[in-house]
Amino acid sequence: MLSLGVAAVTACGSDIVHQLAGSGDAGTDAAVASPEASAPDAGLDAAIADASTPPVCPSTCGPSTGESCCTTQAVPGGTFYRSYDGVSCDTLSGQCFNQTTWPATVSDFELDRFEVTMGRYRPFAAAVEGGWHPAAGAGKHTHLNGGLGLVDVASEAGVAYETGWDPSWNAELSSSISEPDGAGCGGEKDFFTPSPGPYDNRPIECVPWWTAYAFCIWDGGFLPSEAEWNYAASGGSQQRVYPWGSEPIDCTRANFDWCLLGDAGPSYDDYYASVAGAYSPMGDGLFGQADLEGNVLEWTLDYSSNYVTPCVDCAFLELDPAFGDQRIDRSTAYNQEMPYITPVVSERGAREPQIPLSTGIRCARAP
Repeated sequence: MLSLGVAAVTACGSDIVHQLAGSGDAGTDAAVASPEASAPDAGLDAAIADASTPPVCPSTCGPSTGESCCTTQAVPGGTFYRSYDGVSCDTLSGQCFNQTTWPATVSDFELDRFEVTMGRYRPFAAAVEGGWHPAAGAGKHTHLNGGLGLVDVASEAGVAYETGWDPSWNAELSSSISEPDGAGCGGEKDFFTPSPGPYDNRPIECVPWWTAYAFCIWDGGFLPSEAEWNYAASGGSQQRVYPWGSEPIDCTRANFDWCLLGDAGPSYDDYYASVAGAYSPMGDGLFGQADLEGNVLEWTLDYSSNYVTPCVDCAFLELDPAFGDQRIDRSTAYNQEMPYITPVVSERGAREPQIPLSTGIRCARAP
């Protein structure tokens, strides 16, 4: 398995999934965030000779734009409570994250330090346009359960496991690869260009769920389960409110609520997602990942549903008719406004896979 980075873990539940706000109000006042960085080297060549092998990764991420954008960090496994911090409540619904009802156990894994950037995405898009698709069954957590992967807690027919990539998704992948705005991102698509550009060290966004899944396969990893993502962002059993701890969120720790906006007013004349890792180390999680809150939303593997227990290396992998065809996303995006969001790691979001407003990619890997 290829890894571009280097390492430096009966249905019941609460219906707390909700649609996250997607864009801002033109009158929003936001503080100006200082973490900005220069554009990446425009000489980086996005062409690839072998579509199945990612090129050398650019070192244009982090607060000084000198870190490899493909760095991955070890996450030691353990047990925690999903969507729990014992402190916060959802702004609109009033749902509080104070119930220790949904434990989950996660095995050791690795999670990329940075969200996938436009520069990393471009050669993948070229590979797909050139005819590459994931192999049937690819993308499973093959280090678990003797190669069978995660347990599918949605199954009612005995113990079931991940099935991996479904070739019927190939058409969905190919149809949206060159314009990663899916069906609902408006002008944001204009910032992704077919050749190297000034935003190459900022996260790709507006990618459909299938694209996120396929990218992680191409890049030698897999899409994290919701439990894995939540565990890493919570600091495992520390059950943190924010990735960095309990200190309040502001524009020195995360890019949310238009933190890069200044006084200009929201527009698509500039791209307000920050350089990947610009808020590091202030905004880093316990295990070293940057931007687990802020910048862009991040897809997870799971379908939207209530939590199921027990959950040991589990994911919800079949459509729940009560929730419709939606996949879980996590984090908070740069253009989601207070007080309409609750930017804590216990918050869940869900959306249809083909309408990926402000949603990007972070890959996980075998330990």
